[in-house]
Amino acid sequence: MNTAEIKLELFRKIDRLRSEELEIVYNNISSFINDSTKYKLSDDERNGIDIALEESAKGNVFSSESVVAEAKQKYPGFKFE
Repeated sequence: MNTAEIKLELFRKIDRLRSEELEIVYNNISSFINDSTKYKLSDDERNGIDIALEESAKGNVFSSESVVAEAKQKYPGFKFE
């Protein structure tokens, strides 16, 4: 693929993203382009982390496998590894 083809393919893939996916991709690309070592959390990400920490403090913990399985059901369009 040449540079123009890569840019066009990226544009097409980005254009098909849902808004929540687009925000994640935007943050990642912006961090990469700006050569920033810090990743900026969105308000939703920060809120999710706060909730997870509160639940963990209460003893409500889950295995990675169960979290990934639930996430796959809830967000079938995402690719989990």
